[in-house]
Amino acid sequence: MYSPSVSSEEEERMFTSDEDDENNNLNEEQEEILNEHIEYHEEMKSLMENVLEVAQRRGIEAARSLPKDKPKKPERTVESLFSVEKAGPTEAQTNAYLESRRPNSTQPSAGRLPAVVAIPETWEAAATCIKVVNATIDRSQLLEKRVGLVSERIGPNFEKKMSNALKADRVIHRVTFNPNSASPGEVLRVPVPKLDNGVVLVPGSLALVFHLTVSGPANNFLVNNVARALVDRLTLKFAGEILQDTDGYDLFKLWDDLFLTENERANMFREGIQSEDLSKIRCNAGDKKTSGVNNENKLNEVYRNIYRIPLDHDILKDHGVFFPRALSDELLFELRLAPADSVVKGSDSTKLYYKLTNIQLEYEVIHSQKLADEALSNYKNGKRFMYEHITHLKTISIDKGSDTIINESINVPRRSMKGLLLLFYGTYTAGTRISEKTFKPNITDVKLTVDGIPNNIYSQGM
Repeated sequence: MYSPSVSSEEEERMFTSDEDDENNNLNEEQEEILNEHIEYHEEMKSLMENVLEVAQRRGIEAARSLPKDKPKKPERTVESLFSVEKAGPTEAQTNAYLESRRPNSTQPSAGRLPAVVAIPETWEAAATCIKVVNATIDRSQLLEKRVGLVSERIGPNFEKKMSNALKADRVIHRVTFNPNSASPGEVLRVPVPKLDNGVVLVPGSLALVFHLTVSGPANNFLVNNVARALVDRLTLKFAGEILQDTDGYDLFKLWDDLFLTENERANMFREGIQSEDLSKIRCNAGDKKTSGVNNENKLNEVYRNIYRIPLDHDILKDHGVFFPRALSDELLFELRLAPADSVVKGSDSTKLYYKLTNIQLEYEVIHSQKLADEALSNYKNGKRFMYEHITHLKTISIDKGSDTIINESINVPRRSMKGLLLLFYGTYTAGTRISEKTFKPNITDVKLTVDGIPNNIYSQGM
């Protein structure tokens, strides 16, 4: 429904015109209600305008310090004007009447006309006063809303667009590694680069990149997730002290990578997580598919036989940027390459071989003196590097058909342990390894004792 607006001239006429005495003969109660509301909202408008003006001239803090004593809101509502006995029309009737008085308006239908014409002139004045009050309310509420935004919108520190990250140069480096090639069983010693002052290492970016070739029978190819399968022992040293020494490192990381999300695994071609068809194509195996592998051929054009071993230890990955120059000594990785029968699949177990060539050390850095200074300050104040020390304790053989109970004693020289992990692998002949396959031995009960005393939590078994 159309609501006629009130111009400033009409508003002024309502309070100053000589016609007020003739047409605006409201009773005392109506006059009181109107005056209460007009006075209240005019005071609210003045209060809000004052706060806004102070905020603009003297700042938001000055505006906040102003007294916030608001005028008392009238108890009687404007709508009570329509409930006066005898002569009071409904709001719909009032709007219809005002609509009929609007210039160029469509006259009311015959059904509404009697109700409209029955409204005395006094109620035109009453309805117009209500519109004036409503306009005043709208202005005061708008000002109140604007004042509520003072601290956010007109404060001197306000910015609609804000930077949520550090802006600095990021660079990926690939440095020729010495030695430039490696074969099964060899140990690669990889020092974390010292970098320049003001340069920090991006977490999780350190890796060895290389060309991986297989030789022997033409159909030989690589196991899945070959980057993990290649390293069967990892040792981490700082200043000659061993921080971690994990034999069977490939077994743990192959299992650990199974918990990556599907999307993460789908983008790890450089690590060798791929289908058998793609593995054969990248190895140029003699029995590779030649049809129905368009996607694999496109991926091969990009990645070819280039693979990557991530050096994603917790120390470098889970503690923010790493600032090697702040360390007094060298952080060193030692990687022992796995035997060929753990990496290569083929029909002849005596002719399995692989080689790493064109080895490069890859890492990403950020050039930022600010980050470097913050990292240096943290190191000087005693930064802690928390990581999981993984120990491959032992390998035992069991017969799934006859061994029904396994008794094992765990004696590790550690002050505490996070947990025990039992991985069950089936035996395989050389050249047939399924690198990510384990089996479930159908364990029905586990009992745990510490120094011969049953564990309090698992005294009745797990």
